[in-house]
Amino acid sequence: MTAHPFHALKLAGIALAALLLAACGAKDDDKKAATQAAARVNGAEITVHQINQILGRLPGISEETAPKARQEVLGKLIDQQLAVEQAIDKKLDRQPEVMAALEAARREVLARVYLEQAAAAKGRPTPEEGKKYYDEHPELFAQRRIYNLREVTVEKNEELMPALREKLASAKSMDEVAAWLKQKEARFSAQGGVRPAEQIPLDLLGSLHKMKDGQTTVFDTSRGIVIVQVAATQQAPVDEKNRHAAHHAVPRQPAQQGSRRCRGEAAAREGEDRIPGRLRGRCAGRRRSARRPASAEFRGRQRRQGHRRP
Repeated sequence: MTAHPFHALKLAGIALAALLLAACGAKDDDKKAATQAAARVNGAEITVHQINQILGRLPGISEETAPKARQEVLGKLIDQQLAVEQAIDKKLDRQPEVMAALEAARREVLARVYLEQAAAAKGRPTPEEGKKYYDEHPELFAQRRIYNLREVTVEKNEELMPALREKLASAKSMDEVAAWLKQKEARFSAQGGVRPAEQIPLDLLGSLHKMKDGQTTVFDTSRGIVIVQVAATQQAPVDEKNRHAAHHAVPRQPAQQGSRRCRGEAAAREGEDRIPGRLRGRCAGRRRSARRPASAEFRGRQRRQGHRRP
């Protein structure tokens, strides 16, 4: 049987990556290693910095588990780079929905970085605040889990909802629910994936944390309902030794305050006519206080013309 060129390229890339990783591990000069390429995929570099950046976001990485985790991360980055090249070859990056998604991701990253910096400027939380946050959120730390979720979002349909809830009570699987929705010609979307607890909104996480594998719950939204099934979970607690994760998770409220301050500054720059009505009252005070004082030359010109500054 002839090997698919994509798989052959993938295997070659992973083999090369393993050799380069071994070479990197044998060097003691961290500064030099930080600038090395861990692998090359069709001329594109995957750097040690990229790997370290991802490892820094993974919880529970120790000196013993770091080499294996590093190889796993590199393998995933190679797969990702191969998929990106395939997508570009097929010109998927020029599709309107893909371009919109990329722009949305760019805006989300920029906004998050700004809010994180705004939160950092407020000062880091105290150890007592970190401990309190750790104790109040066992679902994020002491009892943290990684969730394999299946979700079905059903567009709002008042006539369908009673029958749908009855079906959910008797259905044995999400596939059965999806098949029923197709039969009823309902508008819905299905998705699934693996998410650690910290990537799930807190209000949703509180409900999922109480559920067992295989259980299903329903959330009402303004646009319809979301059916979520906990297909499987894996225990991944953050123990007391790594409680610094809670210390970094505390400054969410200052970030939200920074967002409100940003809207106030936008009102001062742009004027109330560009700010939604529900925010105008909040921003109007900042707009008035942000007005620049008139220069002495301008005030003198007004006096000569018989005008007074209000």
